[in-house]
Amino acid sequence: LPHLDVYVPSHAEASNQTGKTDPREIISVFREHGAIGLLGVKLGSQGALLQTASGSWIEVPAVQAPAPVVDTTGAGDSFYAGLLTGLLRDMNEADAGRLAAACGACCVTGLGATGGLRSYEETARLAGLI
Repeated sequence: LPHLDVYVPSHAEASNQTGKTDPREIISVFREHGAIGLLGVKLGSQGALLQTASGSWIEVPAVQAPAPVVDTTGAGDSFYAGLLTGLLRDMNEADAGRLAAACGACCVTGLGATGGLRSYEETARLAGLI
C-alpha cells in the first residue's frame, strides 16, 4: 500500500481485505497499513467514496446510465479507467471521480466490458464536466 498512488477496490474486495463493511473504516484500515495516496471504495450503483492523500473525503455520486442497463461486466474497471484518465488530465479528485462514475455508467449500457463505451466528450458531458 505505501507504493500505490491510487487504490480504489470494490466494496466486496475491500471488505474481504479488511474485515470491515463501512467504507470510511475500510479506508482507515488501508491508511493504518501504510497507504498514502488517493484511496477509495467503489459502491456500485451508489457511487464511490474517495479520500485524498491529504485526508479530504469525497463522496462521488452515481451517474445515471445514458441508456438501459444491459450488462454490468467491466463497470468497476471502467470506473477506475475514468478516474485515472481524469487524474492524468490534471482534474482534481472530485472531478476525476465524476468522470469515473460516468465511465462506469456508460459501460453498463452495452454487452461486455466495452460495448457501452462512449467518446471522452460524451462521457465528460454525462459527468457534467463540459
